[in-house]
Amino acid sequence: MTKAKIHNAIAILLSLVCIFVVTGVSGRGVSTAYAESGSIRERYEQTDVMSNLEGSIIGGKEFDIKDYPHSETGKPQVISLVEFCYSYYADKQSDYGLYVYIYNPQDRKIDGDTERNKIQLSYGDKAGYTKYTLKCLNYSKDAGFEGRFYKFKVMLSAAEREDILKIVKSDERVYRVSGIELSVKSEVTEYACAQEYKYKGFAKGYGSELSESDTLSCTADGLEKHLSLDVHSTFWRPKGTHDDGYTRDTLHSVYFSVPNEIIEEYGEMTGVHATWLNAYTNPILVTGNKAVYDALQKHLGRYVHGGTREEMNANTDLIYALVATRAAEGLRNDVVTADTLHTTRMSA
Repeated sequence: MTKAKIHNAIAILLSLVCIFVVTGVSGRGVSTAYAESGSIRERYEQTDVMSNLEGSIIGGKEFDIKDYPHSETGKPQVISLVEFCYSYYADKQSDYGLYVYIYNPQDRKIDGDTERNKIQLSYGDKAGYTKYTLKCLNYSKDAGFEGRFYKFKVMLSAAEREDILKIVKSDERVYRVSGIELSVKSEVTEYACAQEYKYKGFAKGYGSELSESDTLSCTADGLEKHLSLDVHSTFWRPKGTHDDGYTRDTLHSVYFSVPNEIIEEYGEMTGVHATWLNAYTNPILVTGNKAVYDALQKHLGRYVHGGTREEMNANTDLIYALVATRAAEGLRNDVVTADTLHTTRMSA
């Protein structure tokens, strides 16, 4: 079992609340006004991932960047799940949040502006896991370590947040992470985690009103059972699903098997959780004609204006066009020469 004292930055932020004091003299005497520069949670989210990690204890030892080298074959790992400013007082729960720190050994750029980054999480005695969106806050920018570490916020709706605060026990808050999904160049990959985090105590100012110190601590340990499945992809493409003549649907899915020993130990599988996404691809042209392929290859990524027959003949060396309408279904391969086409329309 490893013990992690997570992020001294939490206590530092709590003790360094920015309060601007303005005094003025009037006929009634001295008046004082206070203004805070953002909430504790907002300021914590703005802090740099490296400043948060420095001085923290991870895996039973103080964080040392040398323990996290670049690796061409390494996989992203969750190195810390941070419970921020938990309180059993309802009027102090507005700053509560969950944050994830990830070691990214290949230094690959994780897509930040996407809702496809996820974490699969359970808490307290809640049965089953739920996927939550991860919002990228920042990443390491030190020379030689660019992108080595990422800081994410677990995005919780008001109802999800309320459910967590209702279910976790104030004397020991338990969070279990089974995996994360990260998007790189729009391709999502799932990485197993299998970690359990147990938080005790409170950040200063969020526990007992009589407490004079920060008592927050965390222990992290592996889950008792973790199962990696050999998942395969498959698809089904129905014919003639749209009236426009050029749009086609493809349903992608996966299949896998559960080892018999797992069924024997835990019993029959009662449910599978999956996420379904709808997406439209960019226009695609598929051809089995080598001459057409060679002619079109050099135009990839370029906008080619078809215009009238005369304009096309005069302004482009593209000698093919795709007719993508119901009226064109009688044309062989839906490909004709440009001098027989008045206008063009490129579609999937």
